[in-house]
Amino acid sequence: MKSISMNQLESPCPKFNERSDIMNMKKNMLRILSFILLFNFIFVDNIIVNATPIKLNRTSLTMEYKEGYYLKLNTIYKPTWHSKNTKIATISRDGFVRAKNIGSTVVVAKLKGKEYVCKITVKKEKFKTYKLSNKQSFCGKFYNRFCNAYGG
Repeated sequence: MKSISMNQLESPCPKFNERSDIMNMKKNMLRILSFILLFNFIFVDNIIVNATPIKLNRTSLTMEYKEGYYLKLNTIYKPTWHSKNTKIATISRDGFVRAKNIGSTVVVAKLKGKEYVCKITVKKEKFKTYKLSNKQSFCGKFYNRFCNAYGG
């Protein structure tokens, strides 16, 4: 029969004298945490995804030449993006669409076996024209600023 000392009876928690006991406790804690995370991933994740349908922020987009725009899915997961015609428009891993040439193409986001499509149309860029009066011509303004700055 094993005798128990007074120190062991007074202590509210058991004493761990061996290193293996502590290691076993850590392993058990890791097992419990991994089970909780796995349960969360399998069950809770599917409930959240099914609660709100996944959509693209735009299903069609008209852009000017050399313009850019961010496409987004309303989810925390990152989809894989690709463009059907990279000569017209390219898309980055983040979903940034850049118009390369005039024309139209389709950009696709793939996530969990589903495809989300956005039709991209690229048009010729509009040139901005400025009207200046005779008194405020560009050359006159530049000349006045230059003379005032350098004392000419």
